[in-house]
Amino acid sequence: MKPNSLQQLYVEQLRDLSDGEQQIIKALPEMIEAATSSGLKQALTEHLDVTKVRATRLENIFTTLGEKPKGEKCGSSLPGRVYSQFGPQ
Repeated sequence: MKPNSLQQLYVEQLRDLSDGEQQIIKALPEMIEAATSSGLKQALTEHLDVTKVRATRLENIFTTLGEKPKGEKCGSSLPGRVYSQFGPQ
């Protein structure tokens, strides 16, 4: 859907951000479990914590705007892109 106003564009972009954050939240626990380095596990765990905070902030923005965070899904899934780039070769 093409936005008809700056407000619609803003909400559309927030929805894309929210979808991306949710995909990261879903993918990181599996990546943490698969990590063999303790440093990498710690870094991914910290990233998951920060991502959850950002997702909560986005939810608050949607509440303030009176909008729902759900919209169209991003074109390709983030976990799929990450796996194809960094998964087993």
